[in-house]
Amino acid sequence: MPAAARNSTFAQFNQEQTRELGSALDSDFNSLELELEKRMSKHWSGRVSYTYAKCFDVASIIVDSNPRLDYGRCDRDNTHAFASGANFDLTHGLGAGFVFRTYSGYPINETVGTDFNADGTNNDRPAKGLNDVAALPSGLSPAIVSAVDSRGVTVRNGINGEHKTILDGRFQYTRRIARYQAGFFLEIYNLTNHTNFGNPTGARNSANFLKPIVADNPRTAQLGVRLIF
Repeated sequence: MPAAARNSTFAQFNQEQTRELGSALDSDFNSLELELEKRMSKHWSGRVSYTYAKCFDVASIIVDSNPRLDYGRCDRDNTHAFASGANFDLTHGLGAGFVFRTYSGYPINETVGTDFNADGTNNDRPAKGLNDVAALPSGLSPAIVSAVDSRGVTVRNGINGEHKTILDGRFQYTRRIARYQAGFFLEIYNLTNHTNFGNPTGARNSANFLKPIVADNPRTAQLGVRLIF
């Protein structure tokens, strides 16, 4: 190698490869859904459902020679989801409806927070006995939270994210005037004003590592008017 090139910085070179069906890049999704529904009778209707799901795929590839080592929970893997809703006919044009949802939330991917393997991306996951003892500007690196594989490297998306609980409500009044029908609606989102945090960062070098610092919208409401003719 010429002396002039020995201290040069070279750009990353990516190699693309075609793999057959059934390869290490396959994803898996399985779910079970249970549902109970009551049609409108005696002035009310309702529905209750529960879904149990598991989703795994390969993404954010770190080990190019064996992508299956980066097999883990999908970014949108939501294991438990419960939903229920009810509508009530209060007579005289009055009505009300409610929707309640609670679900386990999406997973968090624990990463080093830096390009530890020098491949040009910052998606490197920590290794046991290596990245959990490194010194950071803020002090010692925190203990690894995710489960680790046979190599001692954390599994992808190995931390459960923030769960969500939401109750929405709708109130309405409709009245027929000759051949016209007028309606007034009040819709309230997050009726209980429950705080639903967003997922915190999984970057271990961040001062906010696994600390929730953002939240979804608080209680909001909107009024509506509808005229049918």
